[in-house]
Amino acid sequence: MKKFLNKYKMPIIVVALLGLFVLLSVLLKNTDFSGGYSDEVNAWIEATKKDEYVVTVLGQTTCGHCKNYKPVMEEVKEEYGLNLYWFEINLMTSKDYKGLTKTYKLPSYTEATPYTVITKNGKVIDDVQSALGKDALVEFLTNAGVIAES
Repeated sequence: MKKFLNKYKMPIIVVALLGLFVLLSVLLKNTDFSGGYSDEVNAWIEATKKDEYVVTVLGQTTCGHCKNYKPVMEEVKEEYGLNLYWFEINLMTSKDYKGLTKTYKLPSYTEATPYTVITKNGKVIDDVQSALGKDALVEFLTNAGVIAES
């Protein structure tokens, strides 16, 4: 056996390394290095790192306040050109939800909706946990610097 190992030591090492390489290739093939989040959450994470304001709303399809707030937010988005992400958290995977809520320390978030957060350069600028009317929303966004004062 010792003679055999001495004679075939190098081919055995090469075969073992090739086998290890194949095994690692198979194991890593399905590994998601993006955090495993959906494309939408990954896009949100990237957008919030930029030198631009991002307005994000966590809502639910079952929330009456969210249903009333969404058209107000959409109107303000169109009027002022907001970079807006609206997430229906009750329709998300738990992984995406954790990606949204754990990426930043959300100061006022208690899992009640609607929750609006403003980010820029990877930092939370301001947040509010409430459905705002149009005037209050414009004032909130103006005070946070998202909308330029006129």
